[in-house]
Amino acid sequence: MGVEPGKSKNKAAGNMAKDMKSVLEEMCKVLFKTAEQMKDRAERRHSKAPDYKQSRKLTGK
Repeated sequence: MGVEPGKSKNKAAGNMAKDMKSVLEEMCKVLFKTAEQMKDRAERRHSKAPDYKQSRKLTGK
């Protein structure tokens, strides 16, 4: 909106920013993969719910 941050002239800061960005991207990939694995394992262990059919309602009397 009219004010843009300037480019850093410090090479170490630029390298650090690149390193942090690559670490962040790698961690996002790993976390996504882990979440998918956890979902798959949970679905494998999940037992199917029994089929219910409609019957008369019990009143308890």
